[in-house]
Amino acid sequence: MKILVMGTGGIGGYFGGLLAKSGEEVYFVARGEHLKALKNQGLSVKSVAGDFWLRVNATDRPEEAGPVDLVLFCVKTYDTETAAKQILPNLHSQTVVLTLQNGVDHGEKIGKIVGPDKVMAGAVYIESSVHAPGVISQTAGLRKVIFGELQGPVTARARDLLSTFQKAGILCELSEDMRKTLWSKFIMISAVSGLTGLTRTPMREAVEFPETREIFLAALKESMEVAKALSIPLDPDLVDRILAGVSNFNKESKASLLRDLEKEKRVEVEALSGTVVRLGKELSVPTPVHQVIYACLKLADERNRARAHP
Repeated sequence: MKILVMGTGGIGGYFGGLLAKSGEEVYFVARGEHLKALKNQGLSVKSVAGDFWLRVNATDRPEEAGPVDLVLFCVKTYDTETAAKQILPNLHSQTVVLTLQNGVDHGEKIGKIVGPDKVMAGAVYIESSVHAPGVISQTAGLRKVIFGELQGPVTARARDLLSTFQKAGILCELSEDMRKTLWSKFIMISAVSGLTGLTRTPMREAVEFPETREIFLAALKESMEVAKALSIPLDPDLVDRILAGVSNFNKESKASLLRDLEKEKRVEVEALSGTVVRLGKELSVPTPVHQVIYACLKLADERNRARAHP
């Protein structure tokens, strides 16, 4: 299978690396020093499941890869529309674009550009980041992808991808209801990312500290009320499973939003708490906790953008 990894960060670098290691023809899109290192030194993955290194095809111009069978769409959410336009030359009649981004609506956004029939979505559970140019660090937690069609049941192409991923050693499963799957993750990640962004502390510490735990639980409840208003069929034990999952995090595990804040980079505030607030207003569902999170992190994001482009 010929694969384009659109965005070679922690997720794209890790899963794309496993696919390349298993013999698939993979092209990695990156930029800056990261791209230079990938070209000159190859891709190094440091993982709790085992380290590996390999020479890779790397470029900052997706069109150089030509038509591909699969696009692993892993860019930051604020680059979604731009990146979707850039991959148009890579598409043929059977190309699948699998978005592994945070958030709940990026599949639809990509579909408006590349065609909705080409898009599948996945929810990723992993702690992985770019440790240094050319080096991906996967440090803790699950390394799992749950994916499927934006709408409808499991398809033959989804099963084909599952087989390819499993061959590469990727822990994965298919979803028969991606809206439910995406929202189940989104409710957790929007709350924990926002809380750690405000407190500048690792996820587990922020959730276990009594006063901030109350904020976390309130944020979860708000997102669940929004999901309920959208008729998303959430499992009744979702909050219990979220709390159990957070308690299993490494003590130093950080949400990617916090890592980006610490590096004074842009953050995915619009795709997370921003989406909760926007949908809450549209559906007349109060979201006061997410409103505070969104306002504070939006200010931090604007400051980081101003520093990057004075």
